[in-house]
Parts: sequence; structure tokens; C-alpha cells
Amino acid sequence: MDAVTDGGMEAFKAISERNRMHQRQIAISHIRKIAAGTGKATIIAGHLMFWPEDDEIATAVYTQDDLETYTHIIYLDVPANVIVQRSRDDMSKVREAASVSHLEKWQCCEKQTLRQVRREHGILFMSIESESTAVDRVAALLHDFCRHDEQHNDQQAMRLLDNAVANSRQSQDYLHTMLVLDGEKTLAAEDGGELFWSRLRKLGLLNDDDDPLKTLFGSGLGYSYKAFRQATLLYEEVASEEEFDIWCKDVASAVTMHPEFKSLLHQVVQRGSGVGAIIVTCGLRRVWEKVLEKEGLSSSIKVIGGRRIADGLVITPSVKAAVVDRLQKAHHQYV
Repeated sequence: MDAVTDGGMEAFKAISERNRMHQRQIAISHIRKIAAGTGKATIIAGHLMFWPEDDEIATAVYTQDDLETYTHIIYLDVPANVIVQRSRDDMSKVREAASVSHLEKWQCCEKQTLRQVRREHGILFMSIESESTAVDRVAALLHDFCRHDEQHNDQQAMRLLDNAVANSRQSQDYLHTMLVLDGEKTLAAEDGGELFWSRLRKLGLLNDDDDPLKTLFGSGLGYSYKAFRQATLLYEEVASEEEFDIWCKDVASAVTMHPEFKSLLHQVVQRGSGVGAIIVTCGLRRVWEKVLEKEGLSSSIKVIGGRRIADGLVITPSVKAAVVDRLQKAHHQYV
């Protein structure tokens, strides 16, 4: 604010709220021009709203220009009691006292607003709880956000496909046909994503009865690249790597592959008749790997899928089409 307001931050505090909003718009426009000019990712630490405890409602301090500029938002969800203690311990600045209950209400309002903004403006959003590993998690997310776009996503998918084809060829003298299968509602009647969120709901880890994925894909984002990237962040938000793996194993135990597909895939693996198979799924890669493992098929049939940052990609309808196209044109497969 010092760069766009005569007199700097002290002068900014003295002007009316209407003029402050104007200055905020100028500030974000200034930052956007700098980012566009340098071609570098820009990280901004800021506020969404202010809410003195005596006021009935919060005052939003974000602008339309903000919504048109931000691509990602990471919300640092620090426990309210920790905020209160830090405020008391900070002798460098006098702050208005706020109760833990009020800060929790303020945080809840902010997160609800940001989730709505996410759906309406296509801004990827994730809330991170304050913990010992928070800095490492934020750093990993920022690194991923800077490099992951649709082009990068397509490259990752093709790399994994090439590896899967190579794996199939290792077990056969000649590979001329590739079966490309989905997981959810194809190999089994169950939907791994629905089972995953259902289990979290039973554990009391969801605040409502809604299915977050249905809400997301039912929004204006549809089944776009952004929607699938946001789905990945939803899984990152609710579970650590260890928790995610445990819950995927639990979900896989409840998934029963249709006997016809089970028989077909076992014949593909055993006969070595020039036919291979891969699973390309928009769902949980780890669930389907565990389902194949349960059926004794995991060493021969690879799963291309995502739903975690570490997977490096998301599977969209366009990626599925690209997989078929590459199999036909680059690998000369009958699909």
C-alpha cells in the first residue's frame, strides 16, 4: 500500500472506507502489472475481511479486481486460541481484544466466503491448519501452483501412459491391442470418491451432509481442468498422506470388481495374446491400485489417475481422449 498511497500506510488508515477500497483496487492492479511484466508468480499476504467484536457483521476488504487477479488462495487456519495468545504476547502493536468464540465465527465466515468465491470465480482454494509441517506444505503447494497448468498436466499423463505401455510390452512379445478402462461405475458398481467422503462423514470430519465433489462439479466449473485440480486440493485439505492411504485402503476393501471384468482382466494377464490393459480414471488412483492388488492384477495392469498433489496430474475428459489418441498414433495400438 505504501507504493500506491501518498503518505503510505498511515495515510491509508486515515482515509474513508470508500477511498480505501479504491486504493486497494489500485494496489492489486499495480501488482498484476508487475507480475505480467516479469512473468513471475506473485505471492500476496492479505486479509479477506475485518470484524471488530462489537460489529454485527464483518467488513469485506476484497475487491472485484482481486477476484479477477488471484489464481489460488491458501488460507492459514490458525486456531483461535493461538491467535489470542499471540496477540497478547506481541508487544510491538496494540490490537483490539477479541474472544476465542468471535475469532472462530470470523474464521468460519471467511472460509465459507472463500469456498463460494472458489466456485463462482474459478480461484483454486485450500485451507491449511497451523501445524509443525505447515511451512513445508505451503512451500510444496506454491511450487506446484507455479508449474502446474494444463500443458504440464497433459505431459505428465502422456509420460505415465508411455511407462504403462512399456510395462505391458515387457510381459509380451508383441502388443497390438490395449483395453482402456475407467474405474468408477465401470469395473465396479461402487464409486470410490463417494465411499471416501461417506467414510469421512461417518467419522464426523465433514461439517454437513453434502458431497463436496458433487457440489464442486455441479458448479460453474463443471468437469474442467480447474475443477479436477480443486478436487485434488479437497483431498489434500482433509487428509495427510498417511490418513489418505489408510482411508483409500478402507474404501478399496468395500469395492467389488464385476466378475465379468475380473475374468477378462485375468485372461489378458495370463494369456499374453498381444492384448494389454490400463485403467485411466478420474477417481482415486490409490483406491484402484489397491483394488487391483486385492485381485492379484496390480503387477500387470497400471492405473493412471490422481487426486493428490504428489500424483502430478489430474484426469479430465480431454486427457482420456488424449490417451486414446496417443495409443493409436504413437504406439500404433488398437484401442
